Amino acid sequence: KNQVKAVRLLLAAEADVKQADNNGGGALHWAGKNNSADVAQLLLDSGADPKQADNSGGSALHVACTNNAADVAQLLLDSGADLKQPRATSLDAMLGSKNGARMYDTLLHMNAITIALCHGHMIGGGGVFPAACDFRIGGPSIQLCLNEVSIGFNLTWHSVPVLVNLVGPHRAKEMLILGRTYGRDELDRFGFFTEIADDDADLIPAGERLAAAIVNQPPVPVTASKASINAQAMPLGRAIQHMDHIAVGYMGKSDSSRTARTTYFGDEPRDWSED
Repeated sequence: KNQVKAVRLLLAAEADVKQADNNGGGALHWAGKNNSADVAQLLLDSGADPKQADNSGGSALHVACTNNAADVAQLLLDSGADLKQPRATSLDAMLGSKNGARMYDTLLHMNAITIALCHGHMIGGGGVFPAACDFRIGGPSIQLCLNEVSIGFNLTWHSVPVLVNLVGPHRAKEMLILGRTYGRDELDRFGFFTEIADDDADLIPAGERLAAAIVNQPPVPVTASKASINAQAMPLGRAIQHMDHIAVGYMGKSDSSRTARTTYFGDEPRDWSED
């Protein structure tokens, strides 16, 4: 309430609703970060631009989505925010790719045995994240789609070698280049899962049974075996993965990649430029 009152006073004093801070963000960015729908509504009613971008290309909608501010995000969309608005400079994209790779490598190489219980929509990173786990159990509701290429980017996070090792180069190319959506049974035929569950409600009990079997084994040989198998399976897995970061930085500026992003949800023909 105090925030709303303060904003009302500032607006009454003719404060510039479009003024940006040193990072290029406006008051709407603040509302998105703090999930303040009332403040966002006041700003929008007073002429704030829902498409205003900060210095890194981030809009208030990007900020709201990052901070799980669903009410603010809905207000922004209702007021004309562009769901397809790109963000980030090439440097930001490259740094984001590197940060994701560090996260992915940490999961892949941690000493503990990891189990992914998979259900629902698994899109992009949500599809390759379980691949970094040691075991995967799939539920019937799975809809997995690796759509990075379809929206004009390469698959980053150092995850390509892991995917290739899991399903083989032929299936990996199909999944990445075509961007199709796969259900549980088809993925199981690819070898994606350790086991499958008949119902999503069975995933946690199945995971607990598998975990109990793992902890019944001596821990040091388990940890050593995991490390040895990972090393044997992907001996050259990092040889050229630095190209991930360079490629994603380039694709952020590519006209064809921009076309891919803006037409992804439509049925219109895609015309590619000469990048």
